[in-house]
Amino acid sequence: MTVIIASIVNFAVVVFVVWWFLRKPAGQFLLNRSQVVGTTIQEAEKQANEASKLLSHWETNWNACEAHAKQLLDEARGGLEKFRDNALAMARTEADRIKKENHLVVKSEAARVKSLLRKEITDKCIETAGQFLGAHLTDKDQQHLVTEYMEIVGNGSSG
Repeated sequence: MTVIIASIVNFAVVVFVVWWFLRKPAGQFLLNRSQVVGTTIQEAEKQANEASKLLSHWETNWNACEAHAKQLLDEARGGLEKFRDNALAMARTEADRIKKENHLVVKSEAARVKSLLRKEITDKCIETAGQFLGAHLTDKDQQHLVTEYMEIVGNGSSG
């Protein structure tokens, strides 16, 4: 039992000596460590707040960018619709103009062809009449026609 008491006293003396010599440095170390941990926690909280603010700011910017992109897309679609409508209207107008122009060209060609046909028919009739008259007209009939023609030209009337 004396050994136990001696061990307890010895242990108490060692604890007292360690406490006596280490209390100031250990206390200072724990105080410094406590301050460092406190400062680190405060800085971490500040950084967390800043990060939260930045995240909020970026989310706001992102949402604004998405809204702007949607608006630009809508405007582009509207612009394309207007462009398409204008192009279709211009194409319809051009098609109508071409139809009218072609109609006029067809009428003009038809008139030109009619005129050519009339001229050709007239020329053929005159040629045929000339051949007929040449084959069937006597000198006396020819003299009579020339005289009659000269009277008409001289009077200025056609009969």
